Amino acid sequence: LACPGVPDFYQGNELWDFSLVDPDNRRAVDEGAREKLLTEVCSLGDQPGEALDAIFAAPEDGRAKLYVMWRLLRLRAARETLFREGGYTAVRVAGARARHALAFARRHAGELCVTVVPRLMVGLGVATGKLPCGAIWEDTRIELPFAAEGSGLVDAITGREHRVEAGGLALAALLGRASVAVLTSGG
Repeated sequence: LACPGVPDFYQGNELWDFSLVDPDNRRAVDEGAREKLLTEVCSLGDQPGEALDAIFAAPEDGRAKLYVMWRLLRLRAARETLFREGGYTAVRVAGARARHALAFARRHAGELCVTVVPRLMVGLGVATGKLPCGAIWEDTRIELPFAAEGSGLVDAITGREHRVEAGGLALAALLGRASVAVLTSGG
């Protein structure tokens, strides 16, 4: 959703769907269930706080996926020029768990969006059904040499503001409540 290009979703995949390709994925979609869950996640607003914990504590029900999609589609609509014309910059991840995270930035005309996601999660030793949040990231951090020291970045997922310190941000804080972070500034 934050990468260059246009997001593409197959109808009915707003929640988890582990079907194979055609024709397995051509069954009827339970729109009512999706509408009910979307109403629930939309009610969390821009500052979901602790309510977000329940969504990410039970990722198997699909609310976490739907919530992230909803938040990032709203962000793309609000920052259309950034996502349509913004450049792509790889962001360095450093620290003990660096190989377990991927980060990149989109930048355009003073606007910035930094996306951080986990990878190779089995190697983190996270229990089955759990997400890699908080202290599991140890000293791992993203380096943001293009962001001003002390500048604030707001996470589109959690609504929390993070301040750039020592040229970057700690993943333990960024991924404390949710297992992904999409930080914005400017504009």
